[in-house]
Amino acid sequence: MARTFVILHNVSSSSKCIDFVRVALALGFQNIIITKASGSAATGGVPSAQKFVAQKGGNLFYLQSLDDVKDLFGLSELFIIAPPGYGKETLTDELAKEIASANTGIVIGGSDPGLSRKELESGRAIQLDLKTDPGTIGTTALVLDKVSKYQ
Repeated sequence: MARTFVILHNVSSSSKCIDFVRVALALGFQNIIITKASGSAATGGVPSAQKFVAQKGGNLFYLQSLDDVKDLFGLSELFIIAPPGYGKETLTDELAKEIASANTGIVIGGSDPGLSRKELESGRAIQLDLKTDPGTIGTTALVLDKVSKYQ
């Protein structure tokens, strides 16, 4: 059975950590990773998110980098969710089906302005077909809703 890991990368807000895991769990994603957390996200957000995920029967891993994710979980591909205009392809139903059918990771940036060029190049950069960026939690909800239909 395919496993899709949902990854919040480069976050400094504790409330974003909690909101991110709430959305992921609500849409049926049980494997959640937070990487490169700093500030209040690292000191309060990750522990609170971990407690919440554990109470709901999910799994939360806290790692230093996206390279750690690749090394530990042997994912076939990382799908990096880029802001509108920065992805190389758009998230379609066919691509959502591809993401859901293999052991993959969906990476969502936790800060503005988003992910660095190097981070965008660490996987397959995709974007939503939107006029403006809906922010971290909006992006999370839209992407995971589309992918969850094929799990």
